[in-house]
Amino acid sequence: MTNLYNEEFDNYVIEGERITANYEGFELVARIEYDDNTAAPDKRDCGFWPSMVETDAGFMGHNVSAAEYKAAFQDAERVIDDWKADKWFYCGVVISVAKNGVMLDEHAAACWGYECNLADKDGKIDNSHLTQAANELASEAVARGRTALKDIVTKLTA
Repeated sequence: MTNLYNEEFDNYVIEGERITANYEGFELVARIEYDDNTAAPDKRDCGFWPSMVETDAGFMGHNVSAAEYKAAFQDAERVIDDWKADKWFYCGVVISVAKNGVMLDEHAAACWGYECNLADKDGKIDNSHLTQAANELASEAVARGRTALKDIVTKLTA
């Protein structure tokens, strides 16, 4: 069940932005929610800062030149500076599922901790990973929708 969503999240997204898809009569809505785990990137990722020390989580590998190390360190500083300036944030992709306009599960599937609006070193923002996440979560959301629908039918016919 890949690429159900015919639309994609924008290159610059805001909280609440949505994309929709349909699968076997289920209406799926993927939305962006702010991840309230607001720790700085270097506090969330134990390998955030580049290192030349082999036992460090951010070890860059053997035979890394001083210029490569400096560039990696400057890029990490840029990411931190942009985060502090609120140019990007961590988000969750949350899928709701409905059938014939009836909401079955508002939080049928979700995954958190995605970097949102993070520019690369050239200033380009690519949020395509958010659409990819929505597609990967779709099967879980449909399964939850089927279960919820079955539960409703059981309760109505009991």
